[in-house]
Order: sequence, then C-alpha cells, then structure tokens
Amino acid sequence: LYPLPTELRIQAAGELRQGLGWFLSLPQATPWLRRGRPEINLLNEDGKVLRTDLLVELDKELHVIDFKTGRPASGHREQVLGYMRLVARADGRPVRGYLAYLDLRELQEVIPGAGGSAA
Repeated sequence: LYPLPTELRIQAAGELRQGLGWFLSLPQATPWLRRGRPEINLLNEDGKVLRTDLLVELDKELHVIDFKTGRPASGHREQVLGYMRLVARADGRPVRGYLAYLDLRELQEVIPGAGGSAA
C-alpha cells in the first residue's frame, strides 16, 4: 500500500489523538492501563494464535478490551466473545469483555447471549 498523503496523515493522527484522549478520560481507563497487559497471545482449539488488545487481571475477574475504529460490526463482538471464552477456560475467573470504538468515542460491554450494550 502507498503511504497516505501528508494532509490525510495529519488528519488521521489528530483523530487518533482525540480518540485516545476520550479513552483516557473514562473512569475505567486508569485501572485498565495500570493493571492490563497488552497483546496477550491466546491459543484456540484449532491451534490458531489470537491476540487480545488488552487483558486486565483484577482481583476477582478479568477484562478483555479490544480497540476498534470505524463502525461496529457483529464480527467485532464475536471476536471479543472468543477471547472471553479462551481466557475463562484458561483462568477460571469470570471474564468481562469490552469494545472501545476510539473514533466514535463509544465503549460497549460485550455480554454473552446479548447484542451488547453501552457501558
């Protein structure tokens, strides 16, 4: 792929900074970033390596956070549900999942068996 023209690069960088600023303003962000581990590899049943964006280990539960840009898609939810199943099977503690849409400034909790809800 060709690099973005300078004007689009500057625009994309500004949008990313704004999205990250929004995320950092969330009350959950500080404990998630302090206690979280980025890009944890998980091995699924088929031997495929999957990688979480952020896995947070709390005292009584674990949180899986996946960062996205663009419009929400059902595949995003399914991706996080897959991570949640693997983490729960490996650890045994309850697992909660979240999708953080940086450009939309939207945090969705991923709940098994539900369509997802704003957190």
